[in-house]
Amino acid sequence: MKTVLGFMLLVISCTPARAPINGVHARDMPVTMQFAEGVPLLNRALIYSAADDWQRATGGAGRVEFVDGGTIDIRITDSGPLGKCTSTEMILRSDAPDELFRAAALHEIGHKFGMNHLPEGVMMANITPDENCIDELTLRVFCSAYHCANPRATCH
Repeated sequence: MKTVLGFMLLVISCTPARAPINGVHARDMPVTMQFAEGVPLLNRALIYSAADDWQRATGGAGRVEFVDGGTIDIRITDSGPLGKCTSTEMILRSDAPDELFRAAALHEIGHKFGMNHLPEGVMMANITPDENCIDELTLRVFCSAYHCANPRATCH
């Protein structure tokens, strides 16, 4: 049974980089991100972990590099939606429990890769802490556009 902690994920569509392939607006890899000033270490660790999950699940096709001067700023806020992304930002709310924060990070990174919402799994519109991994459906849709080598869902 899934537990909802009263948080709802609201997402503003990210600007696609190319025409969609099976509903995925494929981007050039890697997607580069930088942390805005003041992002707490725990939040950084959860975002690093989410990015690593995407890379492992997709056999390296879904890559995020954290660099100074990255094209996407990661910001943390104390209010507003749990997560959202724009063409230049990924914004996550700091007061979410760790599992939900990480699930939101996975979801928003998926949007940065060009993914749209799916009916289930980490890319569904209303995320819960239970969607804290890269599921089979998300992986299948992602890999239809990016041609993953040895894809493996990270859900156990």
